[in-house]
Amino acid sequence: MKISTLWGEEEYSDTRICSECKVEKPTTSFAMDTTYLRSKCKECKTNHNKQLERLRKQYPKPDSDYACPICDDTIETMKERGYKRLNWCLDHDHTTGEYRGYLCHLCNTGISNLRDDVNILRKALKYLEKHSSISNEV
Repeated sequence: MKISTLWGEEEYSDTRICSECKVEKPTTSFAMDTTYLRSKCKECKTNHNKQLERLRKQYPKPDSDYACPICDDTIETMKERGYKRLNWCLDHDHTTGEYRGYLCHLCNTGISNLRDDVNILRKALKYLEKHSSISNEV
């Protein structure tokens, strides 16, 4: 079936592949998040939430003076910068489920968007070093 979008006519499918289990499922197996279908199916999202809840019980949120181990921001410095998300994200290995620590929202999203892949992170670092007008010590 074809539908009209902002980009013109596009083919619409009643199925999609879950980003977690990699199984093609009907779109009814995916929850809506305001304006789009989530990438994980409802079953995988439920399992992921259970895993996070178990880890949160085992590893409670850090103290108020805690600093992100990547960027060194604290809740106070995040407030000063005008960040909207002033909470700590429980970081874990998505393959093994192993707890890694708590990160600020920006750092957690950043490494997640780079697929938690060390090689991609290294390439990103090289890219920034090559194109940076200011050389920063790492």
